Amino acid sequence: MYNIENSRPKYTDYEICNLFKKKRKDLDLGISEVAKHYNTDETIISFLDEFKSNLSLEMIEIASDFLSIEFNELTDILVDDDLKISARGALDEGSMVVFDTANNIFNKLIHQIRMSN
Repeated sequence: MYNIENSRPKYTDYEICNLFKKKRKDLDLGISEVAKHYNTDETIISFLDEFKSNLSLEMIEIASDFLSIEFNELTDILVDDDLKISARGALDEGSMVVFDTANNIFNKLIHQIRMSN
């Protein structure tokens, strides 16, 4: 089990969709061509290509294969190692709340930076 405040996805849905779309365009493939290759409906590829919905398991499996990124890596969760933060063990409860709040803000900042790229 991990603390949700100290974790974040290795790849967000938004990043997966951006990588998918970029590679599809770099390969000069149409949505229908990709859909045909994966024996799926064009709507699924369109949703993945344009980030029109949260990604389904099928979409992530297609993206994993298409991007040549292992499924487990694409869906991995990065967890901060609290043991590497020497001051954390010495903090009182009030300081821990401040520390966790700062970490939450940092995670949201990372998310915003990722979405702006």
